[in-house]
Amino acid sequence: MTESIRVTPLTGCIGARIEGIDFDAGIDDAGFARLRDELMRYKVLVFPRPSLSPAAHVTLGARFGELEPRHPDYPTIDGLENIMVIENGPERPPDNESWHKDMTFLPHPPHCSLLQAKVLPARGGDTMFANMAAILEDLSPPLRDLLQQLTVVHDQVRGFAPTLLDNREYERLENMRAKPESLRRNVHPAVGVHPLTGDAYLGVDCCFVSHFVELERNESDALLGLLRDLIREPRYQVRVAWQADDLAIWDNVSTLHYAVGDYREYRRMQRVTVSRYHDA
Repeated sequence: MTESIRVTPLTGCIGARIEGIDFDAGIDDAGFARLRDELMRYKVLVFPRPSLSPAAHVTLGARFGELEPRHPDYPTIDGLENIMVIENGPERPPDNESWHKDMTFLPHPPHCSLLQAKVLPARGGDTMFANMAAILEDLSPPLRDLLQQLTVVHDQVRGFAPTLLDNREYERLENMRAKPESLRRNVHPAVGVHPLTGDAYLGVDCCFVSHFVELERNESDALLGLLRDLIREPRYQVRVAWQADDLAIWDNVSTLHYAVGDYREYRRMQRVTVSRYHDA
């Protein structure tokens, strides 16, 4: 199967298009090993309209590692609770328009996500990704040394409150605030190490991170501002313009993503989330 896999890089920094795989027919061990290697290399893999049933979606996720249990805040597919359904539109405007990783406010954020587009607006609704290992590598050695000594606070309420207030989703915000602190606010290193590759990556974002623990607030704000400007640099990004049934797999450890909210029509995405890679 490895001979049939075609890999086309999407940018000079991050992302590749993968063709030549029929997931419903199954993928052998050699083919999957190649797939995981390409994910570690490119960090985001895009599969144009693959053959992928909901059951095969779950099976593919489980090849990467242990799956996240049912998400308490999102619906799932009947009989397949590992598939989270993300729906936006007139009744529920987009609420995730910021650079972030999934669920970094948890003690142990998930390692990987597999997202398939099912219903799309006529235009808009793209997803962008940023390479946090490349950003860290481009920093000067003294700044990298400083960041390796720091930790950052990730706060779920901080990330969602502005949009939920704008959308008048007051009950959802209060339910978020009512969670135990350990499930909505945690501290992680400012520089992390990937559990599979050993590569270092920058562990800040533009959404959930509130401040560096070890710095004065004005120092923290200034340093976060500098790093967030780099996250917004196009040279570190790839933009995925979805077509119906496209699949994207991304490494949630060393990337950030941004769901562009430039639409008001109905949009439905289905996600399987890997909590921990095998062998991690």
